[in-house]
Amino acid sequence: MALFAVGCAPSFSGAVRAYEHGRYAEAMEELRAVEADACRGNNSDATRYALYRGLTHFALGDLAATRAWFAPIERAVAAQPELLSNDETHRLAAARAHLPR
Repeated sequence: MALFAVGCAPSFSGAVRAYEHGRYAEAMEELRAVEADACRGNNSDATRYALYRGLTHFALGDLAATRAWFAPIERAVAAQPELLSNDETHRLAAARAHLPR
Protein backbone atom coordinates (compact mmCIF):
# COMPACT_ATOMS: atom_id res chain seq x y z
CA MET A 1 0.00 0.00 0.00
CA ALA A 2 1.50 3.32 -0.99
CA LEU A 3 1.23 5.82 1.81
CA PHE A 4 0.81 8.91 -0.29
CA ALA A 5 -1.49 7.32 -2.79
CA VAL A 6 -4.02 7.33 0.03
CA GLY A 7 -4.02 11.09 0.32
CA CYS A 8 -5.94 12.88 3.00
CA ALA A 9 -9.15 14.68 3.55
CA PRO A 10 -9.23 18.38 4.30
CA SER A 11 -10.28 17.45 7.83
CA PHE A 12 -10.46 14.15 9.57
CA SER A 13 -10.63 15.66 13.04
CA GLY A 14 -13.94 13.89 13.71
CA ALA A 15 -12.24 10.55 13.14
CA VAL A 16 -9.36 11.53 15.44
CA ARG A 17 -11.83 12.61 18.13
CA ALA A 18 -13.74 9.35 17.82
CA TYR A 19 -10.47 7.40 18.08
CA GLU A 20 -9.35 9.38 21.13
CA HIS A 21 -12.69 8.70 22.83
CA GLY A 22 -12.45 4.97 22.19
CA ARG A 23 -15.17 4.91 19.54
CA TYR A 24 -13.07 2.87 17.13
CA ALA A 25 -15.81 1.63 14.80
CA GLU A 26 -16.99 5.22 14.37
CA ALA A 27 -13.43 6.39 13.79
CA MET A 28 -12.94 3.76 11.09
CA GLU A 29 -16.20 4.73 9.42
CA GLU A 30 -15.16 8.39 9.37
CA LEU A 31 -11.66 7.59 8.14
CA ARG A 32 -13.06 5.53 5.28
CA ALA A 33 -15.48 8.33 4.42
CA VAL A 34 -12.75 10.95 4.14
CA GLU A 35 -10.45 8.66 2.18
CA ALA A 36 -12.89 8.79 -0.75
CA ASP A 37 -12.46 12.56 -0.92
CA ALA A 38 -8.71 12.42 -0.40
CA CYS A 39 -6.55 15.39 -1.25
CA ARG A 40 -3.08 15.20 -2.67
CA GLY A 41 0.15 17.02 -2.04
CA ASN A 42 0.21 17.44 1.74
CA ASN A 43 2.55 14.75 3.07
CA SER A 44 1.96 15.65 6.72
CA ASP A 45 -1.81 15.24 6.43
CA ALA A 46 -1.40 12.02 4.46
CA THR A 47 0.96 10.67 7.11
CA ARG A 48 -1.39 11.65 9.94
CA TYR A 49 -4.31 10.04 8.10
CA ALA A 50 -2.32 6.82 7.71
CA LEU A 51 -1.29 6.92 11.38
CA TYR A 52 -4.86 7.15 12.63
CA ARG A 53 -6.00 4.57 10.10
CA GLY A 54 -3.34 2.19 11.39
CA LEU A 55 -4.06 2.99 15.04
CA THR A 56 -7.76 2.39 14.47
CA HIS A 57 -7.14 -0.94 12.75
CA PHE A 58 -4.93 -1.87 15.72
CA ALA A 59 -7.64 -0.93 18.21
CA LEU A 60 -10.12 -3.04 16.25
CA GLY A 61 -7.73 -6.01 16.22
CA ASP A 62 -6.89 -6.06 12.51
CA LEU A 63 -3.14 -6.60 12.85
CA ALA A 64 -2.46 -7.19 9.15
CA ALA A 65 -4.05 -3.87 8.21
CA THR A 66 -2.22 -2.17 11.09
CA ARG A 67 1.13 -3.38 9.76
CA ALA A 68 0.20 -2.35 6.22
CA TRP A 69 -0.58 1.22 7.33
CA PHE A 70 2.37 1.54 9.75
CA ALA A 71 5.16 0.35 7.44
CA PRO A 72 5.03 3.28 4.99
CA ILE A 73 4.54 5.77 7.85
CA GLU A 74 7.73 4.59 9.50
CA ARG A 75 9.68 4.98 6.26
CA ALA A 76 8.24 8.45 5.65
CA VAL A 77 8.92 9.64 9.20
CA ALA A 78 12.45 8.24 9.11
CA ALA A 79 13.09 10.49 6.11
CA GLN A 80 11.05 13.47 7.40
CA PRO A 81 10.52 13.37 11.19
CA GLU A 82 8.50 16.59 11.10
CA LEU A 83 5.63 14.83 9.35
CA LEU A 84 4.21 13.82 12.74
CA SER A 85 4.05 15.73 16.00
CA ASN A 86 5.96 14.38 19.01
CA ASP A 87 2.70 13.05 20.43
CA GLU A 88 1.87 11.27 17.19
CA THR A 89 5.39 9.84 16.97
CA HIS A 90 4.97 8.47 20.50
CA ARG A 91 1.57 6.98 19.61
CA LEU A 92 3.12 5.20 16.65
CA ALA A 93 6.03 3.91 18.75
CA ALA A 94 3.72 2.72 21.55
CA ALA A 95 1.41 0.92 19.14
CA ARG A 96 4.38 -0.62 17.32
CA ALA A 97 5.83 -1.83 20.65
CA HIS A 98 2.56 -3.61 21.46
CA LEU A 99 2.04 -5.06 17.99
CA PRO A 100 2.76 -8.81 18.07
CA ARG A 101 5.50 -9.94 15.73
